[in-house]
Amino acid sequence: MAKRKRPPRRVGQHHGDLRATLMGTALAMLESGPSAALSLRAVCREAGVAPAAAYHHFIDREGLLGAVREEGFARLVERLDGARAEAVAARAQLVAVCAAYVGFARLHRGLYAVMFAPAGRAPNRAHDAFERFVVALAAVDGLASTGQVRGRAMALWAHCHGVAALSMEGVGDAAEVLEDAALGLAELPLRSGLAR
Repeated sequence: MAKRKRPPRRVGQHHGDLRATLMGTALAMLESGPSAALSLRAVCREAGVAPAAAYHHFIDREGLLGAVREEGFARLVERLDGARAEAVAARAQLVAVCAAYVGFARLHRGLYAVMFAPAGRAPNRAHDAFERFVVALAAVDGLASTGQVRGRAMALWAHCHGVAALSMEGVGDAAEVLEDAALGLAELPLRSGLAR
């Protein structure tokens, strides 16, 4: 008599790494498919997890997406820090941060889309990403007031976000545009006559 195949083992609610398993599966799914296809049920199916067990960690799809956003921004911050550490001069660090931002968006399109999808509240790590632009700009001209630096940092982040979106559509030379914009914003106080 032929043996029956056993169904795949489903991870129960007491599985110690269930949350990590669900997160890892969700992130892997975003690397290969559109963010709209990401649902708690689909992630459970892909991970071989009973849907009921998943609700002990994520109350619904939005709970899962919120955790994915946090992880996405944590990875972005790590990428920005790494890029800045590899450059030596302050101006090179600023350009490296901008290039790393756009590179991250292009490499992780699905994750990036989730990170910036409309949500009730910005993830905590989104602020950390913004601070990387503040630090990089302040290193170029550290004598500018905090208000000036933060305002220009937000403008630079918005510019990088726009360049990322355009470059993912195949529009423009991202590297050249980023360098011009980063250095232009760094020198803005001199050109506008603001005190340094």
